[in-house]
Amino acid sequence: MVRQDGPVSSTKPDRAAASGDAYDQRALAVLRQLRDIFAATQEHHAVLERQAGVSGSQLWALSEIARHPGIRMSDLGRTMALHPSTTSNLIDKIEARGLVRRTRSRRDHRVVMLNATQPGRELLERAPHPARGVLPDALERMDAGQLAHLAEALAPLLAVMGSGRAGR
Repeated sequence: MVRQDGPVSSTKPDRAAASGDAYDQRALAVLRQLRDIFAATQEHHAVLERQAGVSGSQLWALSEIARHPGIRMSDLGRTMALHPSTTSNLIDKIEARGLVRRTRSRRDHRVVMLNATQPGRELLERAPHPARGVLPDALERMDAGQLAHLAEALAPLLAVMGSGRAGR
């Protein structure tokens, strides 16, 4: 809150229905949970980078490409929930290291297909798992009901934060 002349407006939501202390404790518990999620993700990515020599995102992309030989750039982006330009930049980096190869479809030259090279497959074999990261792995292991509940619970947080990404 910024001090102003006159009344100070609060950015806190109306908590009349909830006890202030209980609300604060729940908010702190959620904050701790989110921090634990971020810390586990960052720790896993650091281990990946140290042991595999590539970023977590690069290793995840490589693992998806190896699992789905000939995957299209657009499908890889959807699988990883990435914008097309981000996907392209990510592939540029691992292609420059000789880990993947791009080929164009003979029928439609606009379609770019991706394949892991032998060095890319070897890197995957020696890399720590899960290659796609602990958060995507954990989400995939949850049942559909849990995922629906989590998505529903996170939507208001994103809305309050003003994220234009809520609901995507």
